[in-house]
Amino acid sequence: MSEQYNSLNEKTKLIDLSLKYTGGDMNKAKAMASGQYLDVIVVAGKFAVEETGQSGMFFISVNTFDEYIAKVFTLLKDDPGLFDKVRIFDDWKSLYNDALFYSKEPDTVNSDQLSDHILDSSISTDIFAEVQDEDLAGLIRKINSMLQNYFNVPSVLCQINLNKTSSLAMELAGITIDVPEREAPEEEKPEEHIEEIITEEDKRIRKIEEEANYIVNGSIIVSPVSGKYINDIEIGEMIKVILPGKDPVTRKLIDVLNAKNEEGEIRPVKGRLKAKVPLEKSGYILYTLIAKGVLAKIVEEENVKIQIEAGVKEIQKESKRDSRLLLMLAILIGLVIVAGIILINVL
Repeated sequence: MSEQYNSLNEKTKLIDLSLKYTGGDMNKAKAMASGQYLDVIVVAGKFAVEETGQSGMFFISVNTFDEYIAKVFTLLKDDPGLFDKVRIFDDWKSLYNDALFYSKEPDTVNSDQLSDHILDSSISTDIFAEVQDEDLAGLIRKINSMLQNYFNVPSVLCQINLNKTSSLAMELAGITIDVPEREAPEEEKPEEHIEEIITEEDKRIRKIEEEANYIVNGSIIVSPVSGKYINDIEIGEMIKVILPGKDPVTRKLIDVLNAKNEEGEIRPVKGRLKAKVPLEKSGYILYTLIAKGVLAKIVEEENVKIQIEAGVKEIQKESKRDSRLLLMLAILIGLVIVAGIILINVL
């Protein structure tokens, strides 16, 4: 069990790597490390130029959130046959590895100028809208125009495909990314402005979440009869938590905590209440510790009764109540029997 927890903690280094791509935003970095924050769309393509007898591949990595070209990679060969070899609908990593393999062949041509041309043209023709909207038709028109201008030909055979990924995934694949500097205008003081709009509740939530390695979504089990009202639950109490998420971290936790039955259904896990943040109108945000460094975040907008994990004291109290109830029943039955005997003697 401890080895599996350690495997989760190893993702801390992935969070550190992600911070430089999220402008230091810890929540976004954690999401990127767990595969939930995809900031890049890779435009992968292949082309053939009949007039020059050449063919090639290109990769335009577009950061769709901050709108900048993260990377352009091209491959150019004095061989038209590459177009038929490349399966453009493979994922971008497979295509990139194929491009690296084909680049070692002797008919490969230096394509630095082609890369620069595609980079400059992508910015000048503003491909960001087409990429963000996943408008393949509009994108292929612009890329065709780029290639026609570069090779000075009337037509080019070209196919493209789009793949969503993250800057972290690209770095782990060995692709270096130039991240633009983030500078605030001199006349503005963003730190002061942010402090004005962040409430005390926001500050408390941020502090709680920054102390955890991972935050996963959770939900409570409503128990109207034997449960305990959220208003009355205290820090340190154990509650039952369901992990409904399908992200990689949640799936890993479900396996680590053995939270699946034989039919594959998700079973509740135990969580110790670490923090309880009241919502503005009604209800609470509950943060429960379900594994080392892992908090389940539960948002419940009503004061419902939820299922808790009974401690030793609660079990003892229940046992005493059951014993008293049995004693009272025994006395009552005895009185009924005595009354019956007396009644029979009188008659």
